[in-house]
Amino acid sequence: MIESTKKHFAKPLIVLAIIFGIRLFFSCTPNDFDPMEMDYNSLSTSYVDNSNVYLSYFREVDTSFSEAVAIKLTLSDTSQMYKKSLSAKLQRAVSFRTSQADDWSPTYIPRNRVSELNVRTLFPVNASIDAGDDVTKFFLYAGGSFVMYSHLDKAIETLNRTQSYDRLCTIVLVLAERVENTKAQFELTVTFENGDKLVSTTPVLTIIQQ
Repeated sequence: MIESTKKHFAKPLIVLAIIFGIRLFFSCTPNDFDPMEMDYNSLSTSYVDNSNVYLSYFREVDTSFSEAVAIKLTLSDTSQMYKKSLSAKLQRAVSFRTSQADDWSPTYIPRNRVSELNVRTLFPVNASIDAGDDVTKFFLYAGGSFVMYSHLDKAIETLNRTQSYDRLCTIVLVLAERVENTKAQFELTVTFENGDKLVSTTPVLTIIQQ
């Protein structure tokens, strides 16, 4: 009877010992804090509110004052196929949590870097800028500063840097020219170092003359 009881408890104890050993192994394995590689494969554009003193990054609009056109551009990796990310999640799932300081949030770095950013207008902007013209030089990067805008080189730097928490990067470009038309629409092209391109056409924007 005693021998039977020992055998009855032996298997569960062995299973528990194996699980404990696995979790202990992963708990003792150093975390990999290197950024995970991503590939930008999606480009989306919209307009944001630039009518107030401060630009509203999160308020999308379909109407704008003639001197307040601002385009939000988002590059993202939608593939969601990261063996390294899955491995990290698995490691966290099976390991012991020793302290809050050990919590880890993934970061991502683009494998194919952006080399060029171009903007073309699909409607005439004013007497000197016609439909189809390249208007890249008339756009500035709103890089989080409430006072100054930057050249588009800074926007490219932002797209190429390590991104926190998610596989995307959003920037805002502000048109430095007055739109003397009732409508505006733009085509944005992002060119990568390997020659690949992503193109997005903004919606038609209704312009209110000031």
